[in-house]
This record gives sequence, structure tokens and C-alpha cells, in this order.
Amino acid sequence: MGFALAQAAMTAGHTVRLVTGPTCIEPPEATEVVQVTTAAEMCDAVLSRLPDSDALIMAAAVADYRPKVFSERKLKKTAASFVLPLERTADILSECALTKGSRVHVGFAAETENVIEGP
Repeated sequence: MGFALAQAAMTAGHTVRLVTGPTCIEPPEATEVVQVTTAAEMCDAVLSRLPDSDALIMAAAVADYRPKVFSERKLKKTAASFVLPLERTADILSECALTKGSRVHVGFAAETENVIEGP
């Protein structure tokens, strides 16, 4: 959906800076395409571009949680159970609301329950 929105904005004549996470879909030829891997990288990329933007459209959210500890190697299985501690990621849209910058913020939320009823 984000790529379609970016393409529609470009077709309408707007300058588009597209920040995207890993995907197998080829992004449209935006003015600037920023590839990020982590939620923190996405937050930094969006916030650093916000002051020079007239609008912010966020079509998808990154994960709400990330592993608290990162390992460069495979975690081998043992006889014991394993608990993976998680920590919250930044709420990028909320962070943007606290930052002076673009005048219009639009965010889409993907939910897995109460989809028809809405908020």
C-alpha cells in the first residue's frame, strides 16, 4: 500500500521521499528512496526528513517489539525452555507528532481484531 501511495503522489506531481523496510517488491522511482532494516533506523530516517516535508503518510507500522538482546550467531537449542525478552520499539507516528515539521500526518493501522468496527 505504501508503494502505491508513493506512486499516486508522484503521478500527482508531488516530490516523494520514500522510507522503506526490507521487501521483495521494487519501490517506485521516488525522488529519494531510503532503505532501512530496523525500527530505529526507520524512526531516524523519518524524523530527520520531517522538518522539510509538507505531509507524512505512513502506510504500515514496524513491529511493536524487538528482541532485547541481539545475537550474531544462531542460538543453539538446549534441553531447557527458552524465553526471549522483548522491548518496545518507538512509535514513529507518535514521535512525529511531537516534532515540529510537516503539517499533515496520516497513519494507517493494520489490526487483527475488531477490523470492521474500527476505533
